[in-house]
Amino acid sequence: MRTMPPRDMLTLWARDSISVEMMVGHILQNLTKLQATVEADRRKVHQLQFTLESLISKVRIPQKTSRGNKSHKD
Repeated sequence: MRTMPPRDMLTLWARDSISVEMMVGHILQNLTKLQATVEADRRKVHQLQFTLESLISKVRIPQKTSRGNKSHKD
């Protein structure tokens, strides 16, 4: 059984063309699908944060001397 988009569900509900039991079933399917999407997105965000933090830690910012000039090797 495929998930029915909420707009289609509302249309059928307005026409009184779907039973309460079927509506609840479709709502649960959509909720499960949304939850899986949110969890996958959350994992992607955490992975991107980890990657970004790793890249930032590899970047070396030139240190300044006590006079405020950038130090460099001669």
